[in-house]
Amino acid sequence: MSTLLPQLQHAPDHTIILYGSISQDTTGKRFIPATQSLPMVVGAANAPIFVLGDVLVGQGSVGGYVSSYATQGRLAAGDAMKILGGEKPQNIPIASGANTYLFDWRALKRWDLKERNLPVGSIVLNRQPTLMEQYGRYVSIGLLLLFAQLILILDLLRQRAKERLIRRHLRESEALLREAQSIAQCGSWVWKLTENKTYWSDEMYCIMGLVPQSVTPTNGPDISGLRSVLYRQNDAGGGYQAALSCRAPYRATRWRRTNCFGDRTPQIRLTTKTCFHGRYPA
Repeated sequence: MSTLLPQLQHAPDHTIILYGSISQDTTGKRFIPATQSLPMVVGAANAPIFVLGDVLVGQGSVGGYVSSYATQGRLAAGDAMKILGGEKPQNIPIASGANTYLFDWRALKRWDLKERNLPVGSIVLNRQPTLMEQYGRYVSIGLLLLFAQLILILDLLRQRAKERLIRRHLRESEALLREAQSIAQCGSWVWKLTENKTYWSDEMYCIMGLVPQSVTPTNGPDISGLRSVLYRQNDAGGGYQAALSCRAPYRATRWRRTNCFGDRTPQIRLTTKTCFHGRYPA
């Protein structure tokens, strides 16, 4: 072994080594082939090592067309049973099929030997599963979740773009409404009955002689008359329309007329228009 191992370290390129068995060297030192001499040869060699027995595969050798000692034992036991049963040995056919192509996946990778080039029916030991083989189910679930999340994100972006478009159209409509109310000198306001809150348009402030958004809106018109209309319509059902008079609380120089429209919802929508000028009676 002392002279063999250095030679194995400097084997020429494109060399393969066929290991049969080394149980004793020239110095008389004894070895167990599978667990002692073969690992020493594998550790020193700079070329792939092929073997002849299946018990030698997995110790660093590539493998090869190896003899299966277990299969040989079964065949020999079968022949022995036939002889014990009275059959003559010369009548027993020669057995075959004790050899098989057996390789170690780790050695194939070490020497860059392609598994697809192995003989058909080869058995490969110690194969490491790929990422997809080991975690394929989890990867698939993760990809499905990512795809679903992507769909949700795209839908949210679409909804956001739609919302921006609606808001832009709403701003344009509000601007047109303000311009139309300014030209017609007609204001509008909403009274939310459940919250008892009132919202005025800018023109409503102007009609009332105020700067838009300068004060908190009030319910404005003839509330007692408005409530009587609500009570009557609530009993009768359906929508309602009424004409109510009011005057600017801060500039008592104009008469106003308010039209009230409802649709059985907890809020009232009204429009107010300047009717004529004059002093409000005392």
